[in-house]
Amino acid sequence: MKEAFAKLENDFGADIAERYQDNARNILNGDPVDVVDIKMVDDTKKHKKKFWLF
Repeated sequence: MKEAFAKLENDFGADIAERYQDNARNILNGDPVDVVDIKMVDDTKKHKKKFWLF
């Protein structure tokens, strides 16, 4: 876990890493979670249909 937070800090900055760490602690303690800057991830991949024979 420490390695993951270290990579997060290197890639995105100390404030983001601290926010994630606080949220993880809050989830375990049952405290409210900070939900600022939530980004939706699109799971659906748009595939181009390819017709190899036509």
